Amino acid sequence: MKQIIAAILLATGFILSAAPVKVSKSFGFDKTNATKYIQAALDSGNNEIIIDYTGSDWIVDPLTLRSNQTVRIEDNVVIRARKDGFHKVTDSVFFATGISNVNIIGGKNVVIINENDYFNNKVYSQSEHRHTFRIAGCKNITIKNLRLQGSGGDGIYVRDHKKIASRNITLENLFVTRHGRQGLSLISVNGLYVRNCTFEKTCGVSPLSGVDFEPNHPHNELVDCVIENCIFDANDGYAAVHFLGHLNNTSKPVSISYKNCTFSGSRSGNIGISRSVNPPKGKISFENCTVSGAKKNSITFDFAKDFPVIFNNIKIEHTSKAPVFSISMPKIYKTISGYAEFRNIRVTAPEDSPDFDVFLYPAPVKAELSLKNVSINGRAVKSCEELERLRKVHNNYALDAATCDINSLKSPESVASVKTPKQSIGFRNFRTLLLDGRKGEEITVVLDTKGVARRQGACSYTITDPRGKVIKKQDLTNAKNQKITFTPKYDGWYKFTTRSRSKLTVKTDHRGHGFLMDKRFQLFRSKGSIYFEVPAGVKDFQFIIWGDPGETVSASLIDPSGKVVIKKQRFDKPEFFAARSRNSKKSEIWQIKIAKSSDDFSIIFTKPLNGIIAENPALLLRSR
Repeated sequence: MKQIIAAILLATGFILSAAPVKVSKSFGFDKTNATKYIQAALDSGNNEIIIDYTGSDWIVDPLTLRSNQTVRIEDNVVIRARKDGFHKVTDSVFFATGISNVNIIGGKNVVIINENDYFNNKVYSQSEHRHTFRIAGCKNITIKNLRLQGSGGDGIYVRDHKKIASRNITLENLFVTRHGRQGLSLISVNGLYVRNCTFEKTCGVSPLSGVDFEPNHPHNELVDCVIENCIFDANDGYAAVHFLGHLNNTSKPVSISYKNCTFSGSRSGNIGISRSVNPPKGKISFENCTVSGAKKNSITFDFAKDFPVIFNNIKIEHTSKAPVFSISMPKIYKTISGYAEFRNIRVTAPEDSPDFDVFLYPAPVKAELSLKNVSINGRAVKSCEELERLRKVHNNYALDAATCDINSLKSPESVASVKTPKQSIGFRNFRTLLLDGRKGEEITVVLDTKGVARRQGACSYTITDPRGKVIKKQDLTNAKNQKITFTPKYDGWYKFTTRSRSKLTVKTDHRGHGFLMDKRFQLFRSKGSIYFEVPAGVKDFQFIIWGDPGETVSASLIDPSGKVVIKKQRFDKPEFFAARSRNSKKSEIWQIKIAKSSDDFSIIFTKPLNGIIAENPALLLRSR
């Protein structure tokens, strides 16, 4: 009998959990805050719940979805984020973490509104992760028939959880508008199907794209991603962008395809593709698509070995004066290789718009660009002349970056006290200052983030002694004329390494010092002079300066007598500065004067120069 009763109860429980339930009828409703009622329904174990129409908005704090559940939202329902309910930096309307088999299905005119004062620093702490849907490491998730409006982050954010990619994610019939970072962000997903969706009017914080494929780690996956019959319109960033720099040759092969999509009206370019120097294998393809109305380039792409990009049957209505296509590869490459194919492409463009813009790091070019049945304003385009020119220039060129053997350096001869000139040479990311330390001799380094917004002023430093031991380190929320003082216990080389989010100046009047260039010396929003040595015995030398794409720099090379040898203004693409020493029998100190830089730029010295510079010529370390 007990077994029979248990079977009846089990059957009854199953029937109850399987029966659809309306949230307001079974759990309750409060027009000021309905969070606990929807969450109770989600937690109830019912296979199907219905967020029903009550005549008032469902005002909610963050909600957590559960596995094995269908959530139906009745016609004309509005789910609205509560005004003061999302203060954690990752608070999202719907959280889905490590769950499976979930359907979110809207009826007619269903809206989820996540608009709030997220970008008012007096109300909310800064964040770009207050999404509408946050999906992490989930499987078999379908979201369809919804309008997702406004957020402090993305309409939908899809990533991994515990290094497990989200799988089989379907997005269908969604209208995603006015989000504060992206319409759709894809970090790690294996099996993505996006159909009949619109992603428009992103505005707020970068990247501001309609869709952004942007993995964070090599273990992330972008596999079997298909986007069909979708519209990407009037976004402040790219319509569709693919920043794949964190993947490498250990990552799974990438497969992304677009079919029958429209990319239009972006304030940046419409389509952007950027990969790493050491990319995975893969393929990105676009078929039967329309591209129009970009404020900059219509299509920007790079080359990657074993990772082709294919555009087939594309109509482009180019309206800006920028080049229609941009090939952008400013990173440091040993060889530029890969394959891109454009076939059956029809372009209309202003007559003064160039066909191509090419930004290549100066390395041998083995890449192949295939243009088949491509026309611009009815004119057949069969090749990219600038790419072919750079191929000829660079294919016999081997860039051998200067290195710095610190044991071959010495401090300058004893000099009278010389103050470092007043100027603004800025760094960000990592930078190492090498100091010739003497036992008991105090050293002072001054850090400054003057002019940097407080939220971007964070920096840190680490001091390492000649034995490799860290003797001092500190994180600074904002460095304003911050003096760092230490006293060496041993003679030898001390390394003062800084890391900063934005512009940081690093100054010292120590009698022997210099910044190590590594392979590349990266600067940021700088104005002033840096000095370097042309060692004795070196006759001819050269170095290269370039900005990030669109970020210009003006620079001059000045010889030891103060004469300007080379002067180049407002450039971003790699420029060679080649010169000859005045007297190769002795060491000379030369100067690079930076008149202005709009943002990031880099310098590479080539051998036989030393990879070390300083702001004060009298204190620069030099060759023994």
